[in-house]
Amino acid sequence: DGDVCRALVPACVGFDTASKVYSSLIANVCTDAASARKYTFFVRVMGRAPGKIALECAANTNANVVLLAESVEQRRWTLQDIVAHVADTIAARAAAGKNFAVVVIPEGLITSIPDVRTLIAELD
Repeated sequence: DGDVCRALVPACVGFDTASKVYSSLIANVCTDAASARKYTFFVRVMGRAPGKIALECAANTNANVVLLAESVEQRRWTLQDIVAHVADTIAARAAAGKNFAVVVIPEGLITSIPDVRTLIAELD
């Protein structure tokens, strides 16, 4: 994203570093979720429009749900659609005896939701 660069930092945190650090942390959360067997964890990762870091982390850790801004925008999902998708996934896992999950969300997801984007434009 480039928003971590500062005068005293010679380089920005790159994709590889960010995805490895997040993947390590998300893997720990996945282990906690599997051992607790009763919680759903939502993990927000950096990334505005492209969800490359979220997708890479989900692939590395086998997170149960990953929400990508690109997919939400392409499908024109509303906030209710996103909630329904996550809730349906959690319910399906519970029906299979798995009352736990990890959901990975990029920080820019909210601005890709058409309804929210319209609301933000009206407020500006």
